[in-house]
Amino acid sequence: KKCTQTCVQTYSPVCGSNGQTYTNQCLLEHFACIQNLTITKVEEGPCPIPTTPESCKDDCPRIYDPICGSNGKTFDNECLMKYTICKTERKCDPMCVYDPKNSKQVCGSDGKTYNSECSLRYEACNNSKVLTILNHGPCQSK
Repeated sequence: KKCTQTCVQTYSPVCGSNGQTYTNQCLLEHFACIQNLTITKVEEGPCPIPTTPESCKDDCPRIYDPICGSNGKTFDNECLMKYTICKTERKCDPMCVYDPKNSKQVCGSDGKTYNSECSLRYEACNNSKVLTILNHGPCQSK
């Protein structure tokens, strides 16, 4: 399966069925193709940011599998980190505005290319993930 290589970097945001905001329809389709996922546009414009956090689940297993949060603190395991984030009701910065002239892409530790370091931080915060920058510039395809 061949995926589109080039998309015009026009800022015309669309909300994907996976709850993620894409810079434009072409980038949504490109991401879906390279990840081999079915993602459709659910609405024009950025996806709404949920205003009420889900209830925090504190039924974490008592397993010691340390993980370092983006705040520099070490948690006993990923579940406890997510619970702590949930309990503190950390609000994520609003979605980053993509400016193609000044934006510097980064490759996240999840193997995804983000339009900016801000976009990576937003993804990490919004989805209670631990993400680090693997390298500046797009991720290398394997």
